[in-house]
Amino acid sequence: MDSGNIHDVTFIGQEVKGKFKNPDAPFRSIVPANYPDMYKKLTDKGVPYSFKDISNGTWPSWLLNLAPLVLLGALWFS
Repeated sequence: MDSGNIHDVTFIGQEVKGKFKNPDAPFRSIVPANYPDMYKKLTDKGVPYSFKDISNGTWPSWLLNLAPLVLLGALWFS
């Protein structure tokens, strides 16, 4: 971050995903929750950042969450 080589950053819970400027390669990291100094540093360096809500699941996550119950039901009734 100090070298100014970060293009953008997205926070998803404690996971950080982003891209470097040169080369245009992705990176991923885990950060502590609620770390205001990092947000200040990103703002000072002019790096755009955004947040994604992890509480709203998509249909694949719903299926994965229901899979154990379906399997248990299938075993129970077979």
